[in-house]
Amino acid sequence: MEVKPGQVATYKHIINNTNKSMYIEQGTGSPILQVSPKKADDTKKIFEAFKAAEKDNHFKAYLKSEVNKVKPYWHYSNCRRIMPIFLVSEEGYVFEGYSPKNTSTGSHGWDNHYEKMRAYFMARGPLFKKNQVLETFENIDIYPLVCYIMNIKPPKHNGSLERSLPVLNIKATEEAWLAAC
Repeated sequence: MEVKPGQVATYKHIINNTNKSMYIEQGTGSPILQVSPKKADDTKKIFEAFKAAEKDNHFKAYLKSEVNKVKPYWHYSNCRRIMPIFLVSEEGYVFEGYSPKNTSTGSHGWDNHYEKMRAYFMARGPLFKKNQVLETFENIDIYPLVCYIMNIKPPKHNGSLERSLPVLNIKATEEAWLAAC
């Protein structure tokens, strides 16, 4: 997604105002910022400070423990890499610490339901029917598709091969194997 000069979500002043100690994880030019309070008891107060500042600072704040109620398609609640609080900047904004100077740049990591965040997927080969078009599908569904193409039985995952079936050249005898994917 395009990020234009000056489209920066601010947060540092919020941290300074909480008087609480926390770890911050931020990628360069990223729309994602994660927060882990040094004391678990401070999580609620820190979260409430971020939540109160959302509108004026171009981001949304989420608690890891509640994100699946709001954004179940993110598949974040059980991921060990997600900190207790995480922020996502508005579409086209990145968090302070990085801002393109004179030109627009590109980045990724926003809500995968934004139209500009959708991936373009093309496939060709003996396992694919010709001239077929799929409805929009989630990126997590690519993993089981690649496993099928490579004849690998995948370990447990969140994706589904079901949405890819209409474009695949498969035999009826393979349906049971595919159901496990």
